[in-house]
Amino acid sequence: DSWCWSAVAVGDDIWVGTENGITVMNAQTGAARFYRKDSGLLDSRVARIFYDGKNIWACTRWGINIFPAKQ
Repeated sequence: DSWCWSAVAVGDDIWVGTENGITVMNAQTGAARFYRKDSGLLDSRVARIFYDGKNIWACTRWGINIFPAKQ
């Protein structure tokens, strides 16, 4: 029930930026974890997600969150 604005694959994880936060899905296991405003995300709408080889950068209208990308 959410629009996907951006996605990036890191190892088996697919990081998806939506209008309701970030969903990280593991392609092998199907397990998912979520990042929302109540877990520290600066804004619900994640317009872009980038991977710099080490971290995930999540761009919102209120700033950028940086998460370590686990491989």
